[in-house]
Amino acid sequence: MTVIRDRAPGKISSSPAVKWLDLTPEEVAVIDMKIRLGDELRARRRKKRLSQERAAEILETSQGRVSKMERGQATLDQLARSLLALGGSPEEVGKAISG
Repeated sequence: MTVIRDRAPGKISSSPAVKWLDLTPEEVAVIDMKIRLGDELRARRRKKRLSQERAAEILETSQGRVSKMERGQATLDQLARSLLALGGSPEEVGKAISG
């Protein structure tokens, strides 16, 4: 699934693409959660001063996959697990999801 983003979590519902794709409010909510988790994953990686390559080693994936996850292009489960693997707490995951 391609993530629709106009650079700010919580703002995708006003994107013309949402109307064009005929997304339901539930689909918009899931996309928004993925964006927030991806942003949190990027922030956590940068806070730990990790390159995407090093984060990929820790997560046992590829650098390209880390890049996609940081853009919200992964399942909610993959994003949450990756954030936890980089030292995030369950509370931080919940906060990222809830916005």
